[in-house]
Amino acid sequence: LQVGQFVLVAVGSPGGLDNTVTMGIISGLERSSEVAGLMHKKVGFIQTDAAINPRNSGGPLVDVERGTIIGINTCIRANM
Repeated sequence: LQVGQFVLVAVGSPGGLDNTVTMGIISGLERSSEVAGLMHKKVGFIQTDAAINPRNSGGPLVDVERGTIIGINTCIRANM
């Protein structure tokens, strides 16, 4: 994985809109759980700039070029 790499994110139905997909880039790698607002968790997060909304989080983060799942959308840091 590389910063700047294109990804498909957040497949779901936000706001009742069926079959919605968002796209973005990888903005950062190996973000700590503390930066994500989750204290004392042993996880390295992949940061993306793609829109993630209620009812489409929890879906796969997909490498556009290979079509492989590289992560699961788990949290939104909205209050930066």
